[in-house]
Amino acid sequence: MAVARHRPDTDGQALAAELRRYFRISTRTRRYRKSPVGGRDDLHSRMIEEIEAVCVHGPAFPRAMALKPGWGAVLSYQKHYLDYRMDPLLRRHIELMSPWRFSALLGEMVDAGVTNVGQGERFFREMGRQPAAAGTLAAGMTATNTPGIGSGLAPPHQTARGSRCITRSRPYRPHLFDQNSFASNFASGDNYTSVGQALIADA
Repeated sequence: MAVARHRPDTDGQALAAELRRYFRISTRTRRYRKSPVGGRDDLHSRMIEEIEAVCVHGPAFPRAMALKPGWGAVLSYQKHYLDYRMDPLLRRHIELMSPWRFSALLGEMVDAGVTNVGQGERFFREMGRQPAAAGTLAAGMTATNTPGIGSGLAPPHQTARGSRCITRSRPYRPHLFDQNSFASNFASGDNYTSVGQALIADA
């Protein structure tokens, strides 16, 4: 008997599902993949480029219509992440995301109503306030091999001299992210402090 597939409930979930289908992404897929023309493909960049192509030139096939709501997320990512206009610790956190988690991030931005770079700035500020993200960032700053509480991290690896130099770690588990709480906080428009300020205050 055929098993019915789960259909995405929101535009953001549909966008994430289409990105994962198109790029053949699973939970174990790494960010960099061998390119058929030589070199390596950065799947983060490929996903951003695909959404941009659909929004600018139109979809090449019907299912690609699911990517059109991601235009605001792409603009916000390009301005705040690529142009280094966010807290560097939060930027590092996004950089370490697996392609599966990164596609979920783009979907979360769509479902949070991000349609321009101003809303994207508020989104990233609130993202840094979430327990999972804050735990990941705190783990990156700790001098021990004990992961931050609630971060879902394996013990980070210290690979350079200096007690605060952590260069790689595993991204947190997506199911620890409370999207309902995040969406309500984002919609309220509260003025949040940056992740770096919060960590300094707790030190």
